[in-house]
Amino acid sequence: MDAVMIGVVFSFIAGAAIFIAGLASRPKSGSGAESFEQISEAVFSELDEKKAELRTLYEMIGEKEKILKSGRKIDVFVGAERPAERVRAVPPMARRAAQMIKSGRSVTETAKELGIGQGEVRLMANLYGDGNA
Repeated sequence: MDAVMIGVVFSFIAGAAIFIAGLASRPKSGSGAESFEQISEAVFSELDEKKAELRTLYEMIGEKEKILKSGRKIDVFVGAERPAERVRAVPPMARRAAQMIKSGRSVTETAKELGIGQGEVRLMANLYGDGNA
């Protein structure tokens, strides 16, 4: 959590610095007082937006931390919408490898029969079988 927050804060600071640098490099128009006022208003506006984003991220991290402390798994789906239902499709080769291991075949026998490497067989058995490869 601390490392994540440090990263978020650094990102926030870097974004603000880039924004300020961009404003400073703009051609100045009008009197010095007007330009300074306009720049400071724009900077404070941007900082307020970043502050709101940071608050939202901090709340999200807090929610995830509570979930982790409760022992539940965190949903790691990232995107605008969550899928209504997740279907875990098992490739036919993986299903067959997992079944062969489950039926008592060795990893070596399974790999030879399927024409794949022993590491692949272990991986498939662990992902799609009972994990005894």
